Amino acid sequence: MKKYLNRRYIRFFSLCFLCLFCISGSLVSGLHIREIRKERSSYQLSLEDETQKYARYFTSGFTSTVDACNNIFLSRWYTHLKNNANIYLGEFDVLRRKEIQEELIGKITAMEFVSDVLIIVPRQDRVISKNGWLSIEEYNKYFKSVEIACEPDGAAQVQLWGNGLCTVILEDVTFGKNRGTIAILLNQKELSSAMEQMRPQGADFVRATMGGQVIYEYGRQQERMEVRTVSSSFPAFSIEAGYLRYEDSLLHARIAFWVLMLIISALASLLLAATITFISFRPLHKLLPGADGEKLLPGSDPYRVLRDYMDSCSAQNRELQQEKAELDALMQRFMELMKNEILFGMLTNPQFDFMNEYICSYIPWIHDGLPYMMAILEPKRPEDTPDEALLESLADPAGHFYGFTILGHVCCALFWLEDPAGAKKLSSRLSQMEDQRYYCAFSDLLQEPEEMRGAYLLLQREIDQQHKEAMELPFTLQLQIAGHIQASRSDACRTLLEQERAAYGPDPFFLLLLRIAGEYDFDGEPAQQEYRRLHAQSPKGERDEKSWQAVLRLAGELCQRVSHTHETGMEQTAGAIRSYIEEHYCDPELCVKQLADEFSMHRTLVSKIFKAGTGMSFSEYLLQLRMKRSQDLLRGSQQSIAAIAEEVGYVNYTTFKRAFIRYAGISPRDYRNGAAAVKTQPG
Repeated sequence: MKKYLNRRYIRFFSLCFLCLFCISGSLVSGLHIREIRKERSSYQLSLEDETQKYARYFTSGFTSTVDACNNIFLSRWYTHLKNNANIYLGEFDVLRRKEIQEELIGKITAMEFVSDVLIIVPRQDRVISKNGWLSIEEYNKYFKSVEIACEPDGAAQVQLWGNGLCTVILEDVTFGKNRGTIAILLNQKELSSAMEQMRPQGADFVRATMGGQVIYEYGRQQERMEVRTVSSSFPAFSIEAGYLRYEDSLLHARIAFWVLMLIISALASLLLAATITFISFRPLHKLLPGADGEKLLPGSDPYRVLRDYMDSCSAQNRELQQEKAELDALMQRFMELMKNEILFGMLTNPQFDFMNEYICSYIPWIHDGLPYMMAILEPKRPEDTPDEALLESLADPAGHFYGFTILGHVCCALFWLEDPAGAKKLSSRLSQMEDQRYYCAFSDLLQEPEEMRGAYLLLQREIDQQHKEAMELPFTLQLQIAGHIQASRSDACRTLLEQERAAYGPDPFFLLLLRIAGEYDFDGEPAQQEYRRLHAQSPKGERDEKSWQAVLRLAGELCQRVSHTHETGMEQTAGAIRSYIEEHYCDPELCVKQLADEFSMHRTLVSKIFKAGTGMSFSEYLLQLRMKRSQDLLRGSQQSIAAIAEEVGYVNYTTFKRAFIRYAGISPRDYRNGAAAVKTQPG
């Protein structure tokens, strides 16, 4: 019996192992084949891209040099010089020739790899270069490395002796029989040095030719090479770059990795098959430990233990989801407070900018020239909620409607009218709002956005008058107190309460503070119970003084709570934005708009929060991250400067170079050379 059980155990284990290994091996092989195809394609594209970048750098330099030299044919002094009638020869005195020579030297200095530029006018027997004005015979006599010969038809031929120079010949295409030639002499040594420094990584063979002449060659071309060729027609410049084939460079590592993954999958299949066999041939109550870490006692239900464990995991998951929901609600609350504060400034700040992007995004029709009306609706009972939907229902005759809350219980509504004739109908509907539940005030027909502040002040006075008639605090006084609390100015709030103490009792101030506390989710129930206890237990003479002390104490607590809410929200948001930038700063597309889309905020608000949280603007912080990373790569790696620029988020090398000079004060190449010199110094 024991032998039979052992054979059954081995057969079951072998079957599990073969099934698992076939599945995992097939999956690993399929993924490996797909990765090989993908990697081969990427490798081919990278070779083409590297060669194109390498050739583009020098081709653009040659093109700009040719364009600069072609402009000489169009210059005024050249036109006068080649004139057949020689009527302008008196113009070219010693000073004028010196001036033209200095201008030519300036052009040569600005051109990379250019040793000299020869302006040859055969019919005038003139060769103009950085060395002065010479005849063709004099130039051939003094400069042995270049020989100029004139053809019978007046054309000039330039012959180079030695390997130090290569030339680009430009023919005069302007009208006239007396045409000249410009020969651009390129310093082959400097050009070869630059090509050596910019040589693509991984290139085992590079050959550059100019007009059929080899100006730079590295390595030797072999048969088993991936050769990429880039050429331009004028100037006749060509670059050939040879790289190792994919099969000779990366395929061996990929095969070794595939074998390693097969071994790992075999070991994992072996372990998993042993585990499955062990579980299948052992009772469940011997596998599940008890709460104290020991084996379950005989008679215990192992499924109950497993169920209890799963229930505890589910409870923890629910707690985490609840915490996430609370954080999301806090973030949403903070954004609503920021929105209301900005829109409230539209009505109260005389310096408010109505062209602000935040306002234009929320109220796009504010500058359409439509007439509008303003209305304020305030519930008479503190426990009533703002009835913004009630005002929105009146917006049928209006073209557009926008409303927001002030102090958490006052609704401010703006109605833009497509047809001014609808103002009378809207005024009639608003008049019907003045019932026992609301204080309501509305303006006349307005035209410009800047009129909002004046109209809002008039509506405040009207609401204040309604408050006085109802024996309540004036609306302006409520706004002043709420403004001090929102700005966390506890001293100013205390001073204002002391000034108004003689005119009003403590009760209306206490009710106002409770409404503000509810706006910021501050539990005012303990303060309200304490206030009621003071009224019930204090003698009549001491009641008012103790009530005032309770009002002042509640106002101070609210200022601290509002300050903490603002600081916490700003710090959390700024920290999240900073973390996102640090993870994606190498993305060339990273900008404030991308941050605004990521955090569902407006671009202006993102910049404001990030500036307040870090003390730096977005562009300054991004530049600092990219430059520090590029400095590390320049010091500690052998990558080309163009590759480093792409790695830190710059698609264009010139843009990276300018940013680096602005940040470090020197160019990237000088920085790398300086770091290399420090490393090689003794000691």
